[in-house]
Amino acid sequence: ITNIARLKSDDYVHEWRSQTMLTQNPVFANGLAQMTMGAPFSCFNGGLLMARVRYFDVDNRRPGLPENVAALVKKLEKDRTVLQLVNLNAFENRLVLIQAGAYGEHGFTNVSQLNREGNSSGSEKCVVNANCFAVDLPPSTSITLDIGTRLYVNTPTYAYPWNKSK
Repeated sequence: ITNIARLKSDDYVHEWRSQTMLTQNPVFANGLAQMTMGAPFSCFNGGLLMARVRYFDVDNRRPGLPENVAALVKKLEKDRTVLQLVNLNAFENRLVLIQAGAYGEHGFTNVSQLNREGNSSGSEKCVVNANCFAVDLPPSTSITLDIGTRLYVNTPTYAYPWNKSK
């Protein structure tokens, strides 16, 4: 069965029944989650999204990257996350909140900015010691952040960062 025929079919059932909805979805976002969030395909974890980072649009108080902002997880290590953020808007700042893990289950220790050569020479480390921090991106800016990360140190929650109890 071709992909187009499968998508148009009202009676298609995947041989592993649990995968029927995934294979019927014409939007294949696996690569997007891997590249922007450092997340493997959710079917490998029982349907749970296991991501290194998650983004929130502070100005619009919603999950996801702000309009005109791109993200790329460049490197994952057990205690480090390297993340590139780009503000494609030529006129307006964008404020993005970066959360440690899809459910705030990780923690950030510190953050520094990397230069084009990939080192942090000349950049001070900012202490974070929390499961999220905000980045204010000036217009037409690309930055690469080296983020100290502690894995699975917090109780997971679906609460948005601004709704979590202090």
